Amino acid sequence: MKQFIIKLSIFVLSISLSVLNSCTSNNSATEKTSSVEQDSTSQLAGKLIQDFYSRYVLGREELNDDNAKDYLTAKLIGYLHHEYQNEYDGDGLAVWKFRTGYQDGPGSSSIEILSFDESNGCATVKIMDMGFPAKGQIFIIKEDKELKIDSISVNTINE
Repeated sequence: MKQFIIKLSIFVLSISLSVLNSCTSNNSATEKTSSVEQDSTSQLAGKLIQDFYSRYVLGREELNDDNAKDYLTAKLIGYLHHEYQNEYDGDGLAVWKFRTGYQDGPGSSSIEILSFDESNGCATVKIMDMGFPAKGQIFIIKEDKELKIDSISVNTINE
């Protein structure tokens, strides 16, 4: 299987309505921080997303309840359990919710962070999933002084 290349570009810019405007209207918000902490928050959020995708979404490691707690809120873990049980018998986490929904494409896989909005914790991302493009929003919150992924939305793109 091809090695997955994970590219990360962090730009601390305002979200453009032409990219994906739902980031500016989401009610999930991070704690207000100083500008020094904001730079750190942007970098830490980017690292969190990159690490999670490279290991469990685009990588080969299996996501389970134990390691999910390091990256995801209890709310998101509950949602992923529910979605898994809607598709399969047994217990698991619906990791495919972080992907395009396509399978076995001809290309590579990567994630790029297009922007991160400090005011609501929304990272706008571009995902290349086995050659199939998607854009999405990943909402990050601070929980017990640690950043966690709280909600996701991925939409395929027709290019």
